[in-house]
Amino acid sequence: MGSAVCDANLITASGIAPLEFAAEVLKKIDVFTADTLQSWYNLNKTHKPEYFFQLMNSVSR
Repeated sequence: MGSAVCDANLITASGIAPLEFAAEVLKKIDVFTADTLQSWYNLNKTHKPEYFFQLMNSVSR
């Protein structure tokens, strides 16, 4: 996740990095644990099914 920048309460990203921007926002507002956020990001970035199962396992703990 390197295409977005966060400093204090300001988060910005290039127009070609909406996923990275969303991940930074979710991290800032503390929606997911770090493991869940990483699984969510990996799933949406790669669309690989193993990340879906990783995501489901991380939220069921």
